[in-house]
Order: sequence, then C-alpha cells, then structure tokens
Amino acid sequence: MAKKAKLSKADKLFLQAVEYYENDDYEKAFLIMEQAAKAGSTEAEYGLGLMYQKGNGVEQNYQKAAQWYNFAAEKGDTDAQFNLACIYSGEWEDNEDYEKALFWFEKALEGGDEDAKEQIKRVQQILQEYKNDGCLHKWELFKKGEHHEDNCNFFYTRDKYKCKLCDKIKSV
Repeated sequence: MAKKAKLSKADKLFLQAVEYYENDDYEKAFLIMEQAAKAGSTEAEYGLGLMYQKGNGVEQNYQKAAQWYNFAAEKGDTDAQFNLACIYSGEWEDNEDYEKALFWFEKALEGGDEDAKEQIKRVQQILQEYKNDGCLHKWELFKKGEHHEDNCNFFYTRDKYKCKLCDKIKSV
C-alpha cells in the first residue's frame, strides 16, 4: 500500500481556495488564495492573477493580475507566462509592451504552450512594422506606450501622415 504524499500548508490552502472558487464563492476563494500565495504556492499566484484579470472576488485590475502572473511566470508556470504575455500584448488592456509580450510568449512556448506560436508571429509582425516604418520617433514613442498618431498630422490623403517631431511624410 503506497503512502499518500503529505501536502504542504500552501497546497492545502490552494485546494481549499479552488473549492470555494468552483462553488462561486469568489470572495472567500480570493482570501484563501492570497494566503496560499504568501505561503509559497505558485498555483495560487497564478490563481490570484486570474482572479484579478476576471474580477472574481476582487475588483478587476490588470496591473495586479500582471504582478501575480509575473510571480508565477518567473517560477516557470506556463499558463502564467502566456497570460502575462497577453496583458503585455494588449489582448485585455490598452497597455502594450510588445517586447515583454514576445519574451513571455516565447517562454510559454518553451514550456509547451503551443497556442503561443501564433501569438509570437502576431507580436513579431507588429514589432517589425514599427521598426521598419522609418520614423524613429514613432518607434521610440511606441516603446514608451505612447501612440505615435497623437504626434502626427494626417494630411494629403488618409494613408499619409507627417510627424510633428521630424517632419517626415510617411505612408500608413
């Protein structure tokens, strides 16, 4: 007869939180999930990220979701890596950092998440478009999270703009 593996305090708390979550008692699940994360559960860190992302048991907050996903992602949790990349790629919020998104999608793919392949192609294409545009101001503003169009005058036709910073006329 095989011995049962003894669960850690963090594991026990995490399983208890999951039980509350599955019974739609999100507030209680959140409180226990937080305890499990503080006790060292990577699964609970991912769970808190998910709860903040969806607004289950707590006010929806993508910044806090990213923070908790990051804790789990750093420990190799592939789901957390993928979800963190989605946040950085603007999937759920207008707060793009495509270089970070690419990094985390690649980590998720290394961890076996095949869905990351298509996302990597999409993010690489976006990065290439900005880098190849020819207006360095556009790329620098983009990297800071600022929309370049805010710094451009659209004129002549709908497919050309003039950069206020360098006076270049570019096709869109």
